Amino acid sequence: MSAPITGKSGTLALNGATLADVQQWTVKRQTDVKAYASSSTAGWEKTLDGNHKWTLSAKVLAPDGSADPGVEIGDLVTFTGTMDTGKTITGYVRIANIGVDVNIGSADAIGLDIEATGDGAYTITG
Repeated sequence: MSAPITGKSGTLALNGATLADVQQWTVKRQTDVKAYASSSTAGWEKTLDGNHKWTLSAKVLAPDGSADPGVEIGDLVTFTGTMDTGKTITGYVRIANIGVDVNIGSADAIGLDIEATGDGAYTITG
């Protein structure tokens, strides 16, 4: 079982633009497990490794009240995440969701939640 990849004290960039005040980013790797039963399984299900995918989630603070991450839902963008270990993960992602956290008192944007799905494999260097 693979653990999520995260960046503590790292950076996050979308389309080459580093986002300021990133609170957290996570890359999760997944497989679409296929279950089957046959004459050789004695009534039990067995599994096969299916298609692989990865997702990106990020929480970005907006201390200046700006709610513009520089990308829109549906955009295919490059993702670069730098980990505190010095390793870098890069790949293409399709922006799936952008949520805005709003301060109810001032009506200012105070943060963004960004979710994306990987488009092809990613690479880790460093």
